[in-house]
Amino acid sequence: MKFRNSCSSYIVAIITVVGLAAISGPQASALVETSRTNNPGVITNEQMIRNQAKDFEKAFAAGDATVISAMWTSDGSLIDESGQRMQGRSQIQKYYEQFFTTSGPQKIAVEIRSINFPSDSLAVEEGMTKLGNKSFSYYSALHLKQNGKWQMANVVEFPGSNSPTYPSGNLKDLSWLAGNWTATRKDSNTKEHFQVRPLGKAFLSCRFFSDKDELDSLEIIGMNQAGQIISWTYNADGGYAIGRWINRGNNWSILSKSYEAGGKIGRALYLLNKAGADKFSWKSQSRMIDQMRLADSAAIEVIRDQSK
Repeated sequence: MKFRNSCSSYIVAIITVVGLAAISGPQASALVETSRTNNPGVITNEQMIRNQAKDFEKAFAAGDATVISAMWTSDGSLIDESGQRMQGRSQIQKYYEQFFTTSGPQKIAVEIRSINFPSDSLAVEEGMTKLGNKSFSYYSALHLKQNGKWQMANVVEFPGSNSPTYPSGNLKDLSWLAGNWTATRKDSNTKEHFQVRPLGKAFLSCRFFSDKDELDSLEIIGMNQAGQIISWTYNADGGYAIGRWINRGNNWSILSKSYEAGGKIGRALYLLNKAGADKFSWKSQSRMIDQMRLADSAAIEVIRDQSK
């Protein structure tokens, strides 16, 4: 799902992600790997990120929140599996300090499932962390390369389950979206109208309209063969996007990858927070167009239109 004017030229999901799309499984092969080299003496981008994961394990075992927080960019963010959001190194450091104060240093294992490189300075990592022998969670991490060093710009964690597969949700969990909606940007008080309708038994369709009531974009939400909720968005100008939806109760993270009409490639993490049967909020963060990072969008309030 996207909102015209909310991201200018960039259409979630998401992480981190982390997602989010930071697409795993069958979709991952569509992303271009640019990190490899035939020179055995050169440390590849992929190996640098894998080394950082090892450094994270060591710092976590030592209870060193300062070293861990330094792995993020100065304005990086972390969303833990409960939905709590930390913005900036200071908040991330305090978050880990509180964890170590309460639980103490612990052994953690980072299992990287995939690393993809949309560009030379942007990487999307997905994997699983295991805390001791019992607890585990999934994550999606967006990395930026600055001054030759890889740092995390955004990390989204998702709760584990009894089955070692990526959590996604059921399309029925989005059935409440069916209806007519009005989205209002708080920073400009502009409004946009869109409709959500069931499309057969396996899909939802979202139609976004321009100020002249012309169809501006069409989004189809369904399940892929891996059991993940995926969205496909098509814009009137020829651009399109793919998003992966991940459910956390009343909150959804959408990891999205867009292909603009002019040829540029973008990524973003979208956050949808359900506030009731007739209201939800929507915002985007960790937005990138090619190798340029964009500011997070202002929150958009979306209200069900009862008059139609």
